[in-house]
Parts: sequence; structure tokens; C-alpha cells
Amino acid sequence: MVEVGEKAPFFSEMKAGGESDEFVLERKLDFGPVVLAFFPAAFSSPCEEEFDELKNLSKSLSRSQGHVVGVSADSPFCLEKFREDKEVDFDLVSDMGGRVSSSYGVKVDIPELGLYGVPNRSVFVLDAEGNVIFKWKAENPAQQPNMDRVRKEVKSLSR
Repeated sequence: MVEVGEKAPFFSEMKAGGESDEFVLERKLDFGPVVLAFFPAAFSSPCEEEFDELKNLSKSLSRSQGHVVGVSADSPFCLEKFREDKEVDFDLVSDMGGRVSSSYGVKVDIPELGLYGVPNRSVFVLDAEGNVIFKWKAENPAQQPNMDRVRKEVKSLSR
């Protein structure tokens, strides 16, 4: 797993919005810190609960304070539907091949849910240079991150 103080692995993957919409982490960091929120699957109850909190976090941050980015194993088309249905206002990145979750060390199997090779629910806060300043990984699929702690970490970067 990527550790606090390490450089985050940069990646480029398709995002919600269609076949040609590409998300490039390095470009996103040009606009400030990034909160990477990995989640196993859109439209599951725990993910919907987490996204209510992530939407609140995104709305509470000014553009210079940071940007939220969701990453899951769902297709860009599924993520687009999820974004529309849940009124998500930030990027959702498709990690169907598992490269991103593998590079961050959060790839997991959840056999009781029939999910294999999906991102474990986890959060990484990256500063504008791409350094990991905070990390959290769920111990079970229903566990939720402490968004107050995430918000505090992100806002500490703008001091």
C-alpha cells in the first residue's frame, strides 16, 4: 500500500462521461490537492452512503483547496449513470483493469458480495505535488472513512 510521505502513483484512465473522456491525475494536481476515494462498486448501499459524504466534502472545498476524485472497478458508462442519479459533481474514474487499485495497494476480493479484484474502500489525500499526506483503508466493505478527518487533512494544505 502506498504510504504517507511517498509519491502517489500517477495514472490515466477513462472517467464517467463516455468513451473518450480521460482522467489524468498529474493534470488534476495542477489545480491543487486531490482526495482519491476508492470504492468497490457504484449503486451499493455502502458506496451510496459514502458518496453523500464525498459530495458534502467536495462542496465544502474551494477550487484551490482540493478536488475529490472517485475510483471504482465500474465501467465509465455505469459511473456516468451513477453520477447522474446521485448528482455527483466530481470526477469518477473507471479502474476496470485494476491497474490503479493495484498501484495503490488497495485491490481486494470480496467473495461474499461476488466482487473480485475491486478497489477496497480507501481514501488518499495528495498534496499538489502528488505526495500522500493521508491514507485510510477499510477493514471491511461496509466501513466508512471519517470525512471530518479527511476534510481536516485537505484544509491543512491551504495554510
